[in-house]
Amino acid sequence: MKLVVAIAVVVLMDDYLQEEPVEASLLLSLVAAVGLGPATNNVVLFLFTG
Repeated sequence: MKLVVAIAVVVLMDDYLQEEPVEASLLLSLVAAVGLGPATNNVVLFLFTG
């Protein structure tokens, strides 16, 4: 499901990336951080709680 959302975000932001590449790159970085943050937290929790 996350992959579908990620593809949709990139497709929807295509025009924005061409018009404002710096702002769009920062926004995509924020979206990636919000998506990868909880996943990384889960991996760390599973590693330490066994």
